[in-house]
Amino acid sequence: MNGLQIRPATPADWEVIVDYNCELALESEGKQLDRQHLVPGVQALLANPERGRYLLAELNGRVVGQLMHTHEWSDWRNGDIWWLQSVYVHPDFRRRGVFRALHAQLEAEALADPGVVGLRLYVEEQNTRAHATYAAMGMNPGGYFVLERWLRRAVVGSPAPAHSTPAQVAAPQASLSPPATAAGSEELFDVCDEQDRVIDTLPRSVVHARGLWHRAVHVFVFNSRGELLLQLRSKHKDEAPLQYTSSASGHLNAGEDYATAAPRELQEELGISADLEFVVKLPASPETAREHTVLYQAVCDDVLRPDPYEIAEVSFHPLAEVAAMLDRERGRFSVCFQTLFAWYMTHRAGQAAAR
Repeated sequence: MNGLQIRPATPADWEVIVDYNCELALESEGKQLDRQHLVPGVQALLANPERGRYLLAELNGRVVGQLMHTHEWSDWRNGDIWWLQSVYVHPDFRRRGVFRALHAQLEAEALADPGVVGLRLYVEEQNTRAHATYAAMGMNPGGYFVLERWLRRAVVGSPAPAHSTPAQVAAPQASLSPPATAAGSEELFDVCDEQDRVIDTLPRSVVHARGLWHRAVHVFVFNSRGELLLQLRSKHKDEAPLQYTSSASGHLNAGEDYATAAPRELQEELGISADLEFVVKLPASPETAREHTVLYQAVCDDVLRPDPYEIAEVSFHPLAEVAAMLDRERGRFSVCFQTLFAWYMTHRAGQAAAR
């Protein structure tokens, strides 16, 4: 590609690298990376070349692709193995030789260093397109399985782009700090069995990393015209950042019941109080993010005061419009909202329309 340049990344490039890593995880593995972990992770590597480095492909001043490599010492081969990671090319520039140029630059540098004995990478099992691309570059199966045991919080999560819709209320840009907790503390969740009986109490990070069943509430807030309030989750959220979800939602704290958690979340996220009506309880499953989930609904025309750390914006929509948005771009919505909205449209939509 004419004008394409390959250069080492500098600390000033951290934002584009973070964005590309998020897009990579969402596209290739359906995962949403936790930016609170990802940003310092990227910055740490940029500040410490001994850990590895990024190569960037740049065209007319725009970064269009990236590749990271890290080091592994092989005692069997008495040399360094360079691992290729975080390989991403912007969709507008694929099939134009960007990855080939990145790979060629890295391979040339490895061949020029007598201490480097080989290149390695790992690729998600179902990403068959990537398999073919790497095979064409001379990367062959190594005959090993990758086995893992994470000793710290697993990073799962990725942003979908914001979608502008009518009647939006942007969250105020006042304090963008996480909710305050006691020094050194972490939220505790009740861990539950299939029948929603509490069997343990563990920190939030452990519950999520292990995929344990726990509890959550969601609230559908309607205005007097019967329109549903959608919340666009903040980019700061570790789960489903910048995705649409219920008007208000959240986990139950340890020892808390659903009826207490729902009005608390309504007040914390939207700054309102309203009479809540129980709608349905759904069992924990992958479709509810492994949460035993109770849905409430309310009608409220009060002025909203969205929490800027939790919420990017809120907007009211007719139910038919929400359904159309889901049909067009399902990936912009959290998995749990998709499940709850489908149930609601099947069982309760007529009642909402009659309000």
